[in-house]
Amino acid sequence: MPINPPRLLAACLLLGAAGCAGRHSIVAATGTNIGVEISENPQTQAPYAKLGYQRTEWAIVPTNRTAEPGPGDTEHSAKDHGEVLMELRYGGIFDTGPSSGIYQRLAVGSTAVIQPGAAFMFARDADGNINGPTAAALQSALTVPEIAGAVAKKQLEVGRKHDCKPANAAVVDAAIVATGKWSTYEDFRDGNPPPTGSDVDGILTAIADVSCS
Repeated sequence: MPINPPRLLAACLLLGAAGCAGRHSIVAATGTNIGVEISENPQTQAPYAKLGYQRTEWAIVPTNRTAEPGPGDTEHSAKDHGEVLMELRYGGIFDTGPSSGIYQRLAVGSTAVIQPGAAFMFARDADGNINGPTAAALQSALTVPEIAGAVAKKQLEVGRKHDCKPANAAVVDAAIVATGKWSTYEDFRDGNPPPTGSDVDGILTAIADVSCS
């Protein structure tokens, strides 16, 4: 969605100390336009009117990237940020039934997106319900061993180094294969079999000199 600069400025002023100015943030925005139609039925000559409204919502997640390189930056990127799960249901004056309101979800962060709650949240339909087939699929997914959040975060770091530069892929691949647990990067990435903390720590140590800069 196109970002409206005056509204972004207003949001920054409201946030103040949160640091919109001089610090990069992850910004998610949604909006609804307003429309008014006043007309006349050509057959009955009866007048009628239609009205729609506009709303704007912002989710701003601060990151560790400042406008200029400095202490706290990680390779001058926005790698570190808050973990956010958000669910919003809004009815308002035009809410005429379970399907007529606004229902939206947001997940930000490598840990947030792998939480069981995120899976349930995004599995819901527009009414906020989980239908039979979806419920069965979720139940099946719950039988898969969960990778601890800390391990998953390190696993994503391996993937980031693998994908950020073409020249890195071969080095990361070699470190993964050297563990004797996976024959390809794809198997490691997909958790086939799931990695342990010591597995990922060993790979990260082997690729410590691999840089994305």
